[in-house]
Amino acid sequence: MDVSLPPELRIAIATNIRGDTATLKALSTVSRSWQAPAQFVLFETLNIVVRPLADLHSVVRLFRTQWAHLTEYVHALGLCNPRLWHRYPWESKYAPPSMSVLDVLALVALFPNLRALVVYRCLVEDTPKTISESEVLAQEDLRVPMSVLTRKLSISETHISASALHRLLDHLSPVVEFSASKTFVKDFTRSPAGSDSDTFLPAAHTVEIGSGVGVIQFEFDDNQTFALPRSPLPLSKVDLLTASQKEVIKSLGMTCTLTDARDVDATCDYLEAKGRGLEALRMDFTRTRVDFHADERCASLPFLIVIALSLGCSFVSSAQRWRRVHSDGFGRMHPECARTVNLSTHCPALKSLTFALLVTKDHELPKHATRPTSDFFVQWRYALRLLASASAPTEVTLCLTFDSSAYARMDECQFGMVHWDQWDAVLRDLEGLERVVLVRRVNDIGLVQLPLEFECRSLRFDFFEPFESQEPLVRPWRDDVKAYFACALPSVQDRLVFV
Repeated sequence: MDVSLPPELRIAIATNIRGDTATLKALSTVSRSWQAPAQFVLFETLNIVVRPLADLHSVVRLFRTQWAHLTEYVHALGLCNPRLWHRYPWESKYAPPSMSVLDVLALVALFPNLRALVVYRCLVEDTPKTISESEVLAQEDLRVPMSVLTRKLSISETHISASALHRLLDHLSPVVEFSASKTFVKDFTRSPAGSDSDTFLPAAHTVEIGSGVGVIQFEFDDNQTFALPRSPLPLSKVDLLTASQKEVIKSLGMTCTLTDARDVDATCDYLEAKGRGLEALRMDFTRTRVDFHADERCASLPFLIVIALSLGCSFVSSAQRWRRVHSDGFGRMHPECARTVNLSTHCPALKSLTFALLVTKDHELPKHATRPTSDFFVQWRYALRLLASASAPTEVTLCLTFDSSAYARMDECQFGMVHWDQWDAVLRDLEGLERVVLVRRVNDIGLVQLPLEFECRSLRFDFFEPFESQEPLVRPWRDDVKAYFACALPSVQDRLVFV
């Protein structure tokens, strides 16, 4: 290779082979002039496997001494426990390794160009575990000025104490992009109504709230079994976002379970109270299916009960669950999600609206699914109601989660039950609508995603481990499916965009 190439071109070449770890490692040994570009790409994303025997203090020491020259390359840091631990009962061998938020902050403080931090399947506490208070940097030094380009914090499948979450957000302030999914906050204290003193996200502009965010008390019993509480308290979206300054959040994503009236109320309450500054809203209704299919038979299944409790779901009688309410022109609705919000009134600045919806085959539905209150109808009808209430969005996105069998045979999937004439009429009446985007997904993962793929591009040590890359979330569309949507939505067929 020509070592006389300008640095910008060498970095471009190394970036072009991102993901080919073996080639990048070989490139870094060619010459001194190629070492920095190759290492820049190798360590751009750094994922650390958190294990009980591999504490973060050891990692901090290494990056302070032997690997100090690599710290400026790290833009995204992931802390992960690779083993599945969300089983029932949660025995100690499946429990996540505990770590102190002080350890996390001491590690984060080493990377001056850090743009994103992901905490995945961990247990984070405020009390120090491996680093004593005297060993931790001074408070002013711990305040990490994350990159101006982007400041992301993602927490998923994690148990974290309220004080640790406060400390983490405070020292990483300002966090501009925040996402949480399947996250439980221990010892959370709700702020008084109207109080802005107990802040979680004082400066966030983009927020993603996924499924299963709640308050929970957890502890190990004498048999080292990770025990769930009898009555976990759901942490509503309003609780989590209540301290956000009015009209600060510009982009908001939420997972909303339409069978849980508390979840629907929390969504509507927040949009009505602080939605005037929203420019982009993403609503994920794909989790609704699990709860609609649950009934009294689940009482004999402890695992399902635990899942329902951890997600803050409420089990109600079949008669109450299937009771119909009056129609408003878009079909009958489930009583728990009869409440909606007028987006034109409460979110007048909204320009982008995204719905994540589920599509399955006909025969995969329960016997009562043909009734107009089934999960499929509720998702699509609730989304249509919100869309009809919007004033003038320029972009509408339908993120469709297909079962693979449903996509294979379009004539057997539930699209035949959708009132496409109503969708077409609502889209036609939206002034200023520039495009309708259709996104295809093949598994039920919803909108809220980790910003990083956990694949290790760095050295292999006890606390570094390669991860299996996730398959692409978005899949291409078939021509016959494109033709189906063009026929179903004739008024906007020239504005359909398939991605």
